[in-house]
Amino acid sequence: MTRDGAAVDASASAAPHRLVYAAIRGGRSFAFPCDAAGTVELNLLSDRERCNYLLARALVGRDFHPPAVEPAPSSLEA
Repeated sequence: MTRDGAAVDASASAAPHRLVYAAIRGGRSFAFPCDAAGTVELNLLSDRERCNYLLARALVGRDFHPPAVEPAPSSLEA
């Protein structure tokens, strides 16, 4: 988990950006490694990450805000 409460896997550290799905009602947010355009490489995600990504994407507007592309936190901030 990151400081902002987003669930992130170790594979996210290699990507320069992350796609963040923030929870609408203060619940759990998700973040996934992506490029500057917000493209997530599904083949690089674990099965669990892929399921979480598809869930967050499907629940935009209900449980999650539309995704936002953010710079990935550096490993020095952890």
